[in-house]
Amino acid sequence: MGTKDAKSDHRLNVYYNGYRLRLIESMAVDFPKLQEIMGDEDFNWLVVNYIEKYPSNARSVRWAGNKLVKFMQESDNYDDFLAEIAKFEWAMSDSFDATNPKSVVQLDYMEQIEPEAWPAFRIKFCSFVNFIDCHYNVPSYWKQLDNKQTPPEKIYSEIPTRWLIWRHELDLRWRSLDVSESWALETAMQKGNFATICEGLLEWHSEEQVALIAAGFLKQWLTDGLIEAIYTD
Repeated sequence: MGTKDAKSDHRLNVYYNGYRLRLIESMAVDFPKLQEIMGDEDFNWLVVNYIEKYPSNARSVRWAGNKLVKFMQESDNYDDFLAEIAKFEWAMSDSFDATNPKSVVQLDYMEQIEPEAWPAFRIKFCSFVNFIDCHYNVPSYWKQLDNKQTPPEKIYSEIPTRWLIWRHELDLRWRSLDVSESWALETAMQKGNFATICEGLLEWHSEEQVALIAAGFLKQWLTDGLIEAIYTD
């Protein structure tokens, strides 16, 4: 190999190593507790192996980790708990980096909805609203680590818990959902109207209760600051 070719290969190696280091640093920001649990060396190898299989085509390194959970789930080298830690941290990053809504509907808006308008109205949620399903107690484990406390024992459940994740100003928040609120939230996010939500809630609640329960969910979503607009077709 000529000197010119050797210099070219050297430049490529420097670039490639520098690119990998940049991705490792960026993904450590997006997955801080995953890195803490795994340790620096194992985390670095995770990222290196990940970008070998799923090289990023995104313009920004911020999105380089968008397939990391998929990669971990496909691999025999990483257990489901670590994959759920990664899923939780990626969802939080998504919520934190989401665009600000044009407005946030306040709780007192409920008083302005005319009785005849309730069945047909639909909800537009803010872009920072996310939810994930976890079989493990990942949110409580993550929080204990973040507070520099000894994390709880890992607990697995065959039936996953759905966690709602959102941003309030510059703070990330999350809470668990019971099965009926989880269904109502997902239906509302898919543009189901209030009447559709009430009808579906009959699976868990009596006909006499569903309207009140659905209104209670709406009140909670407004209190949490999740809703950008309420509208009818």
